Amino acid sequence: MIQPVVPFFLFLFLSISTLVQSQEADDEEEILQPLLLHTVYYEKDDCSSPVGLSTFVHDETLWIIGGHDNVTQQCSLELTCIIDGDGPFCQNELTGNVEQYEIRNQVAKDGRVFQCDQSNENVGQDDCRFLTDCYGSSVFPNCHFRMRSSGAIAQDPSLVRNDNAEGIAGLQHTAYLNLYEDAECKEMLGIDGLVAGGARVLAHTSESMTCREASSCLADPNGATCESFGGVTDETTTYNLRPSMGKAMLCDDLEDESTCALVEPTCVQSTIFPSCYQRLVASSELLSNPEVYFTTTKEPMNSTTATDTPENEVEPDEEEEEEPLANGASAAWLKMGGDFAGSVLFVLFGGYCFGW
Repeated sequence: MIQPVVPFFLFLFLSISTLVQSQEADDEEEILQPLLLHTVYYEKDDCSSPVGLSTFVHDETLWIIGGHDNVTQQCSLELTCIIDGDGPFCQNELTGNVEQYEIRNQVAKDGRVFQCDQSNENVGQDDCRFLTDCYGSSVFPNCHFRMRSSGAIAQDPSLVRNDNAEGIAGLQHTAYLNLYEDAECKEMLGIDGLVAGGARVLAHTSESMTCREASSCLADPNGATCESFGGVTDETTTYNLRPSMGKAMLCDDLEDESTCALVEPTCVQSTIFPSCYQRLVASSELLSNPEVYFTTTKEPMNSTTATDTPENEVEPDEEEEEEPLANGASAAWLKMGGDFAGSVLFVLFGGYCFGW
Protein backbone atom coordinates (compact mmCIF):
# COMPACT_ATOMS: atom_id res chain seq x y z
CA MET A 1 0.00 0.00 0.00
CA ILE A 2 2.97 2.31 0.52
CA GLN A 3 4.42 1.97 -2.96
CA PRO A 4 1.91 4.21 -4.86
CA VAL A 5 2.34 7.00 -2.28
CA VAL A 6 6.09 7.37 -2.74
CA PRO A 7 5.98 8.84 -6.30
CA PHE A 8 3.39 11.37 -5.15
CA PHE A 9 5.54 12.66 -2.30
CA LEU A 10 8.60 12.62 -4.54
CA PHE A 11 6.70 14.85 -6.98
CA LEU A 12 5.55 17.12 -4.12
CA PHE A 13 9.07 17.47 -2.75
CA LEU A 14 10.60 18.28 -6.14
CA SER A 15 7.85 20.81 -6.95
CA ILE A 16 8.27 22.73 -3.69
CA SER A 17 12.06 22.66 -3.97
CA THR A 18 11.84 24.03 -7.51
CA LEU A 19 9.49 26.79 -6.33
CA VAL A 20 11.88 27.83 -3.56
CA GLN A 21 14.86 27.86 -5.95
CA SER A 22 12.87 29.82 -8.52
CA GLN A 23 11.90 32.43 -5.92
CA GLU A 24 15.51 32.79 -4.80
CA ALA A 25 16.58 33.29 -8.42
CA ASP A 26 13.85 35.90 -8.90
CA ASP A 27 15.04 37.72 -5.77
CA GLU A 28 18.61 37.81 -7.08
CA GLU A 29 17.46 39.10 -10.45
CA GLU A 30 15.32 41.78 -8.81
CA ILE A 31 18.23 43.11 -6.78
CA LEU A 32 20.41 43.38 -9.88
CA GLN A 33 17.91 45.56 -11.75
CA PRO A 34 18.34 49.36 -11.64
CA LEU A 35 15.77 50.71 -9.24
CA LEU A 36 15.09 54.45 -9.32
CA LEU A 37 13.36 56.24 -6.48
CA HIS A 38 12.57 59.88 -5.91
CA THR A 39 12.72 62.35 -3.09
CA VAL A 40 9.67 64.59 -3.52
CA TYR A 41 10.02 68.02 -1.90
CA TYR A 42 7.34 70.25 -0.38
CA GLU A 43 7.12 73.72 1.12
CA LYS A 44 4.47 72.64 3.64
CA ASP A 45 5.19 70.59 6.74
CA ASP A 46 2.35 68.17 5.95
CA CYS A 47 4.01 67.25 2.63
CA SER A 48 1.21 68.57 0.44
CA SER A 49 1.63 70.52 -2.82
CA PRO A 50 5.04 69.31 -4.07
CA VAL A 51 7.50 71.75 -5.65
CA GLY A 52 9.89 69.28 -7.27
CA LEU A 53 11.81 66.04 -6.97
CA SER A 54 15.25 64.49 -7.21
CA THR A 55 16.18 61.01 -8.44
CA PHE A 56 18.59 58.46 -7.03
CA VAL A 57 19.74 54.96 -7.94
CA HIS A 58 19.52 52.11 -5.46
CA ASP A 59 22.66 51.70 -3.33
CA GLU A 60 24.59 54.56 -4.95
CA THR A 61 26.30 57.30 -2.91
CA LEU A 62 25.19 60.90 -3.43
CA TRP A 63 26.90 64.09 -2.32
CA ILE A 64 24.42 66.79 -1.35
CA ILE A 65 25.30 70.48 -1.03
CA GLY A 66 23.05 72.34 1.39
CA GLY A 67 21.33 75.57 0.44
CA HIS A 68 19.22 78.13 2.28
CA ASP A 69 16.84 80.63 0.71
CA ASN A 70 16.75 83.07 3.64
CA VAL A 71 15.11 85.85 1.62
CA THR A 72 11.84 84.45 0.26
CA GLN A 73 11.88 81.19 2.28
CA GLN A 74 11.03 79.03 -0.75
CA CYS A 75 11.78 75.32 -0.97
CA SER A 76 11.36 75.64 -4.74
CA LEU A 77 14.53 77.76 -4.80
CA GLU A 78 16.47 75.52 -2.43
CA LEU A 79 15.59 72.69 -4.80
CA THR A 80 18.11 74.14 -7.26
CA CYS A 81 20.89 73.04 -4.87
CA ILE A 82 19.40 69.56 -4.66
CA ILE A 83 19.44 69.23 -8.45
CA ASP A 84 22.71 71.08 -9.17
CA GLY A 85 24.64 72.02 -6.04
CA ASP A 86 27.69 73.16 -8.00
CA GLY A 87 25.66 75.31 -10.39
CA PRO A 88 25.77 79.11 -10.49
CA PHE A 89 22.27 79.66 -9.10
CA CYS A 90 22.87 77.55 -6.00
CA GLN A 91 26.33 78.97 -5.45
CA ASN A 92 25.50 82.63 -6.11
CA GLU A 93 21.88 83.09 -5.02
CA LEU A 94 21.54 80.92 -1.90
CA THR A 95 23.48 80.79 1.36
CA GLY A 96 24.96 77.93 3.36
CA ASN A 97 25.92 76.03 0.20
CA VAL A 98 29.46 75.02 1.11
CA GLU A 99 29.49 71.82 3.12
CA GLN A 100 28.77 68.52 1.36
CA TYR A 101 27.00 65.56 2.92
CA GLU A 102 27.16 61.92 1.88
CA ILE A 103 23.83 60.16 1.40
CA ARG A 104 23.25 56.53 0.49
CA ASN A 105 19.81 55.11 -0.27
CA GLN A 106 18.97 51.42 -0.35
CA VAL A 107 15.64 50.03 -1.46
CA ALA A 108 14.01 47.04 0.22
CA LYS A 109 11.94 44.60 -1.84
CA ASP A 110 8.76 46.04 -0.31
CA GLY A 111 9.67 49.49 -1.64
CA ARG A 112 10.77 51.09 1.62
CA VAL A 113 13.91 53.19 1.55
CA PHE A 114 16.72 52.79 4.07
CA GLN A 115 18.82 55.93 4.06
CA CYS A 116 22.14 56.80 5.66
CA ASP A 117 22.57 60.59 5.69
CA GLN A 118 25.50 62.37 7.31
CA SER A 119 23.49 65.58 7.66
CA ASN A 120 20.93 64.02 10.03
CA GLU A 121 23.13 64.86 12.98
CA ASN A 122 22.44 68.54 12.22
CA VAL A 123 18.89 68.02 13.48
CA GLY A 124 19.61 65.45 16.18
CA GLN A 125 18.53 62.38 14.19
CA ASP A 126 20.18 59.01 13.63
CA ASP A 127 22.36 58.81 10.53
CA CYS A 128 20.57 55.69 9.24
CA ARG A 129 16.84 54.94 9.26
CA PHE A 130 13.90 53.74 7.19
CA LEU A 131 12.07 56.64 5.55
CA THR A 132 8.34 56.01 5.74
CA ASP A 133 6.81 59.41 6.49
CA CYS A 134 6.97 63.17 5.87
CA TYR A 135 10.21 64.71 7.18
CA GLY A 136 11.78 68.13 7.51
CA SER A 137 14.99 68.38 5.49
CA SER A 138 18.24 68.51 7.47
CA VAL A 139 20.08 70.58 4.83
CA PHE A 140 17.32 72.62 3.14
CA PRO A 141 15.55 74.57 5.92
CA ASN A 142 12.41 75.45 3.96
CA CYS A 143 11.83 71.94 2.57
CA HIS A 144 10.00 68.83 3.70
CA PHE A 145 10.16 65.57 1.79
CA ARG A 146 8.78 62.09 1.19
CA MET A 147 10.29 59.14 -0.65
CA ARG A 148 8.30 57.89 -3.64
CA SER A 149 9.05 55.00 -5.96
CA SER A 150 8.93 55.43 -9.74
CA GLY A 151 6.22 52.80 -9.91
CA ALA A 152 4.10 54.45 -7.23
CA ILE A 153 4.15 57.81 -9.02
CA ALA A 154 3.40 56.25 -12.41
CA GLN A 155 0.46 54.34 -10.93
CA ASP A 156 -0.84 57.46 -9.14
CA PRO A 157 0.49 60.70 -10.69
CA SER A 158 -1.59 62.76 -8.25
CA LEU A 159 1.17 62.06 -5.71
CA VAL A 160 3.19 64.83 -7.37
CA ARG A 161 0.36 67.16 -8.36
CA ASN A 162 0.43 70.83 -7.36
CA ASP A 163 -2.67 72.73 -8.49
CA ASN A 164 -0.97 76.04 -7.71
CA ALA A 165 2.33 75.32 -9.47
CA GLU A 166 1.92 78.11 -12.02
CA GLY A 167 1.92 80.65 -9.20
CA ILE A 168 5.22 79.53 -7.62
CA ALA A 169 7.89 81.85 -8.98
CA GLY A 170 10.75 79.60 -7.85
CA LEU A 171 9.69 76.90 -10.32
CA GLN A 172 10.87 78.99 -13.27
CA HIS A 173 14.43 77.97 -12.39
CA THR A 174 13.99 74.22 -12.92
CA ALA A 175 12.86 71.76 -15.59
CA TYR A 176 12.95 67.98 -16.02
CA LEU A 177 14.15 65.56 -18.67
CA ASN A 178 11.86 62.52 -18.76
CA LEU A 179 12.81 59.23 -20.44
CA TYR A 180 10.36 56.69 -21.92
CA GLU A 181 10.87 53.35 -23.62
CA ASP A 182 8.15 53.76 -26.26
CA ALA A 183 7.47 56.14 -29.14
CA GLU A 184 4.25 57.42 -27.56
CA CYS A 185 5.93 58.21 -24.23
CA LYS A 186 3.51 56.01 -22.30
CA GLU A 187 6.10 54.00 -20.33
CA MET A 188 8.18 56.38 -18.25
CA LEU A 189 11.46 54.96 -16.94
CA GLY A 190 13.58 57.88 -15.79
CA ILE A 191 13.62 61.55 -14.86
CA ASP A 192 16.21 64.07 -13.75
CA GLY A 193 16.19 67.80 -13.10
CA LEU A 194 17.95 70.72 -14.78
CA VAL A 195 18.58 74.18 -13.33
CA ALA A 196 18.37 77.42 -15.29
CA GLY A 197 21.41 79.63 -15.61
CA GLY A 198 23.94 76.83 -15.92
CA ALA A 199 25.10 74.31 -18.49
CA ARG A 200 23.98 70.71 -17.98
CA VAL A 201 26.35 68.36 -19.79
CA LEU A 202 24.62 65.06 -20.58
CA ALA A 203 26.77 62.07 -21.49
CA HIS A 204 25.42 59.79 -24.22
CA THR A 205 24.76 56.07 -23.88
CA SER A 206 25.25 53.42 -26.56
CA GLU A 207 22.50 52.02 -28.75
CA SER A 208 23.01 48.58 -27.21
CA MET A 209 21.87 49.81 -23.80
CA THR A 210 18.16 49.44 -23.02
CA CYS A 211 16.18 52.49 -21.98
CA ARG A 212 15.77 51.09 -18.47
CA GLU A 213 19.53 50.77 -18.20
CA ALA A 214 20.05 54.23 -19.71
CA SER A 215 17.74 55.74 -17.09
CA SER A 216 20.29 54.87 -14.40
CA CYS A 217 22.92 56.75 -16.43
CA LEU A 218 20.71 59.84 -16.63
CA ALA A 219 20.35 59.82 -12.84
CA ASP A 220 23.99 58.96 -12.08
CA PRO A 221 26.30 58.69 -15.12
CA ASN A 222 29.34 57.98 -12.93
CA GLY A 223 27.64 55.40 -10.72
CA ALA A 224 28.45 51.71 -10.49
CA THR A 225 24.98 50.78 -11.79
CA CYS A 226 25.45 52.74 -15.01
CA GLU A 227 28.97 51.31 -15.35
CA SER A 228 27.65 47.77 -14.96
CA PHE A 229 25.53 48.28 -18.09
CA GLY A 230 28.45 49.55 -20.15
CA GLY A 231 28.67 53.13 -18.92
CA VAL A 232 28.42 56.32 -20.95
CA THR A 233 30.27 57.20 -24.15
CA ASP A 234 32.67 60.09 -24.78
CA GLU A 235 29.98 62.01 -26.69
CA THR A 236 28.05 64.70 -24.79
CA THR A 237 25.23 67.18 -25.33
CA THR A 238 24.95 70.44 -23.39
CA TYR A 239 21.58 71.85 -22.31
CA ASN A 240 21.65 75.57 -21.48
CA LEU A 241 18.40 76.24 -19.64
CA ARG A 242 17.02 79.76 -19.17
CA PRO A 243 14.43 80.70 -16.49
CA SER A 244 10.87 80.36 -17.76
CA MET A 245 7.41 79.24 -16.70
CA GLY A 246 5.15 76.83 -18.56
CA LYS A 247 7.71 75.63 -21.10
CA ALA A 248 11.43 74.91 -20.87
CA MET A 249 13.68 77.40 -22.66
CA LEU A 250 16.97 76.20 -24.15
CA CYS A 251 19.72 78.45 -25.47
CA ASP A 252 22.79 78.04 -27.63
CA ASP A 253 24.35 80.85 -25.59
CA LEU A 254 22.95 81.82 -22.19
CA GLU A 255 24.41 85.32 -22.57
CA ASP A 256 22.56 85.90 -25.84
CA GLU A 257 18.78 85.74 -25.47
CA SER A 258 18.32 85.72 -29.26
CA THR A 259 19.72 82.16 -29.30
CA CYS A 260 17.01 80.91 -26.92
CA ALA A 261 13.79 79.14 -27.82
CA LEU A 262 10.92 77.60 -25.90
CA VAL A 263 10.79 73.81 -26.12
CA GLU A 264 7.47 72.03 -26.46
CA PRO A 265 7.16 69.07 -24.04
CA THR A 266 6.45 66.72 -26.94
CA CYS A 267 7.59 63.11 -27.20
CA VAL A 268 10.69 62.82 -29.38
CA GLN A 269 13.40 60.25 -30.06
CA SER A 270 16.32 60.94 -27.73
CA THR A 271 19.66 61.56 -29.42
CA ILE A 272 21.42 61.38 -26.04
CA PHE A 273 19.91 58.06 -24.93
CA PRO A 274 19.26 56.28 -28.28
CA SER A 275 17.08 53.52 -26.83
CA CYS A 276 14.73 56.07 -25.24
CA TYR A 277 12.20 58.71 -26.16
CA GLN A 278 12.15 61.90 -24.14
CA ARG A 279 10.22 64.96 -23.05
CA LEU A 280 11.77 68.17 -21.70
CA VAL A 281 9.20 69.67 -19.33
CA ALA A 282 9.16 72.87 -17.27
CA SER A 283 8.57 72.25 -13.55
CA SER A 284 5.30 74.18 -13.40
CA GLU A 285 3.90 72.16 -16.32
CA LEU A 286 5.10 68.83 -14.88
CA LEU A 287 3.53 69.44 -11.47
CA SER A 288 0.32 70.92 -12.89
CA ASN A 289 -0.34 67.95 -15.22
CA PRO A 290 1.58 64.96 -13.82
CA GLU A 291 -0.82 62.44 -15.37
CA VAL A 292 0.47 63.48 -18.82
CA TYR A 293 4.11 62.76 -18.00
CA PHE A 294 4.19 60.11 -15.26
CA THR A 295 2.62 57.22 -17.15
CA THR A 296 2.86 53.44 -17.29
CA THR A 297 0.99 50.57 -18.91
CA LYS A 298 2.27 48.00 -16.43
CA GLU A 299 0.65 46.56 -13.35
CA PRO A 300 2.29 47.43 -10.01
CA MET A 301 4.90 44.86 -8.94
CA ASN A 302 3.60 44.78 -5.36
CA SER A 303 1.10 46.55 -3.18
CA THR A 304 3.64 48.32 -0.99
CA THR A 305 5.19 51.65 -1.97
CA ALA A 306 8.11 53.57 -0.60
CA THR A 307 5.73 55.57 1.58
CA ASP A 308 3.72 52.81 3.21
CA THR A 309 4.35 52.75 6.95
CA PRO A 310 4.88 49.17 8.20
CA GLU A 311 3.40 48.09 11.52
CA ASN A 312 6.82 47.15 12.85
CA GLU A 313 9.74 49.21 11.57
CA VAL A 314 12.99 47.23 11.56
CA GLU A 315 16.38 48.75 12.32
CA PRO A 316 19.40 47.39 10.41
CA ASP A 317 20.94 45.71 13.47
CA GLU A 318 17.78 43.87 14.41
CA GLU A 319 16.45 40.60 13.05
CA GLU A 320 15.37 40.94 9.44
CA GLU A 321 11.68 40.87 8.58
CA GLU A 322 10.50 38.01 6.41
CA GLU A 323 10.02 39.35 2.89
CA PRO A 324 6.58 38.41 1.47
CA LEU A 325 6.36 36.71 -1.90
CA ALA A 326 4.07 37.84 -4.65
CA ASN A 327 1.48 35.17 -3.88
CA GLY A 328 1.36 36.02 -0.18
CA ALA A 329 3.50 33.09 1.00
CA SER A 330 6.93 33.58 2.51
CA ALA A 331 10.24 31.98 1.71
CA ALA A 332 10.38 30.52 5.21
CA TRP A 333 7.00 28.80 4.78
CA LEU A 334 8.06 27.38 1.43
CA LYS A 335 11.28 26.12 2.96
CA MET A 336 9.32 24.52 5.80
CA GLY A 337 7.05 22.89 3.25
CA GLY A 338 10.04 21.53 1.38
CA ASP A 339 11.63 20.22 4.59
CA PHE A 340 8.37 18.60 5.65
CA ALA A 341 7.87 16.92 2.29
CA GLY A 342 11.45 15.68 2.40
CA SER A 343 10.94 14.21 5.88
CA VAL A 344 7.75 12.43 4.87
CA LEU A 345 9.41 11.10 1.75
CA PHE A 346 12.34 9.80 3.78
CA VAL A 347 10.08 8.00 6.26
CA LEU A 348 7.85 6.46 3.61
CA PHE A 349 10.70 5.49 1.34
CA GLY A 350 12.65 4.08 4.27
CA GLY A 351 9.63 2.11 5.37
CA TYR A 352 9.21 0.75 1.92
CA CYS A 353 12.85 -0.29 1.58
CA PHE A 354 13.64 -1.43 5.08
CA GLY A 355 10.29 -2.53 6.40
CA TRP A 356 9.92 0.12 9.16
